[in-house]
Amino acid sequence: MSCTIHTSKTPDCRTCLIKSRAVISLGPDEMDLLERNCVEVDFRQGEMLLKQNSFCTHVIFIKSGLVKIHMEGNQRKDQILKITHAHTYLGLANLFGDTINNYSATAIEATSACFIHINIFKQFIEMNGDFALEIIKDISREELSYYKRFVNHAQKQIDGRLAETILFFVRDIYKESKFNLPLNRKDLAALICASRESVIREMKSFANSGIIRVSGKQIEVLDENRLEQISENG
Repeated sequence: MSCTIHTSKTPDCRTCLIKSRAVISLGPDEMDLLERNCVEVDFRQGEMLLKQNSFCTHVIFIKSGLVKIHMEGNQRKDQILKITHAHTYLGLANLFGDTINNYSATAIEATSACFIHINIFKQFIEMNGDFALEIIKDISREELSYYKRFVNHAQKQIDGRLAETILFFVRDIYKESKFNLPLNRKDLAALICASRESVIREMKSFANSGIIRVSGKQIEVLDENRLEQISENG
């Protein structure tokens, strides 16, 4: 794993207030096993949690922070697949599939994550039906979100994709209309499958139309209804 670790510690899984629904279903003995095979790691902005083409040895649970999931294509161009936030798992697709990570994950804000040994995670799935059910739910939600994202990118224009992304940060991440965008313009372009120049142009258009206010990395949504209309019809 190619990263610079800030701090790490052995978690107290029993008393931790940030548990996934799957972990809540574990019994006392399973919780003890989890604690012995889990480490909590803090990452600074820009540090990598996992690297594409490395061996998948752990399932990662994001306790806090924000992470970009990105993949390098054949032409060595980096494509951001999605932004994922706290209380989500990374690496579920590798549980019974490929043993190699097919993507990278990088913190775009200070992030805390629990690394659970993949063999122990598999054991919980095999032995605990409630745990397995919650993981299946997570995988299903993840798959459906990818379908939606693929259709939106294929059918929406750049302004629609940009509006959708700004609303994602407002509604799903920060829960407020004013926030500091955790991505630079290049990364934002990679996320919505557009050129950097197109993103800058559309941001300026939104600002000139009174839909948003932009000051450096800070964005304030002034007219959420119009932004929603652009997202739906773009």
